[in-house]
Amino acid sequence: MEYVNPITKKAYSVADCAIIDGYRQSLMDGSVFVKIALSSHSAIGYRPPITYREWSHCMTTISQMAGKSDEFAQIANAILGRVNLYGTPPDARAQVFDRASDALREGFDDVIGRASPEGGRWSDYHREYKLPTRILLMAWLEEATAPMSESVWGLSWCLLVLAQAEQVTIPYDAFKYIKPPRV
Repeated sequence: MEYVNPITKKAYSVADCAIIDGYRQSLMDGSVFVKIALSSHSAIGYRPPITYREWSHCMTTISQMAGKSDEFAQIANAILGRVNLYGTPPDARAQVFDRASDALREGFDDVIGRASPEGGRWSDYHREYKLPTRILLMAWLEEATAPMSESVWGLSWCLLVLAQAEQVTIPYDAFKYIKPPRV
């Protein structure tokens, strides 16, 4: 697929498009969430315990995400309550991304549609999460775990290109730490 830089209006190179397609594939199979969890688990050395501000920011942001759709509510349900208040920040970040990858693997269960009077088989209402949902999920989780991150706060350039290609609006106005890229 060909991607266009929103600032210069020029197409990305073949090598850049291959990187973006690889990132798209890792979003769709959930491996990017697993890689973030594993890299957070591998933080070495002593870390002080997570502060209540970091923990509450994480929980508040994930709760705000849950209010956006039924899909996000199911993912938030998988995460909330499973982040250790007394762990270290890298461990908490790893738990958030690990639980999110588990929820993505399970898929979306449309409970409301299945319970309708015309409800059908379970498989009719169980489906994979689509790419726009995964793009927004990555943005929300990066915001939720930004204070716990060992790296610079921000979104991957590949994620921003995919968001533009899929016409997904990232809700920067709801974010405290992650800001829109400068033009």
